Amino acid sequence: MKLESHLHKLYENTSHSKNQSAAVLAEKIKGGMVIDGQRLREINRRNWVGLRSADELEEAIAILKAHNWVRVETAQTLGGPSECLRINPALVLEVAR
Repeated sequence: MKLESHLHKLYENTSHSKNQSAAVLAEKIKGGMVIDGQRLREINRRNWVGLRSADELEEAIAILKAHNWVRVETAQTLGGPSECLRINPALVLEVAR
């Protein structure tokens, strides 16, 4: 049973495409689960399927960035620099409708 579970996890990780990560992030943005200015670290900690690793999140952001949905901004905090996701204001207005 353990081996099957482990194999399933390995298969899931290798068959996961960059476009799926971008689709997951887009749905989270549209659903209001990811908001403008949210720290990338917070998003990554949610451990959503398709966005479980920093690499998956980075790939998703790269695709959405290419489509002008988002950009990454570095903000200075008391703990040091922190990367935040900035959502295109036109998209935010469209989602709110």
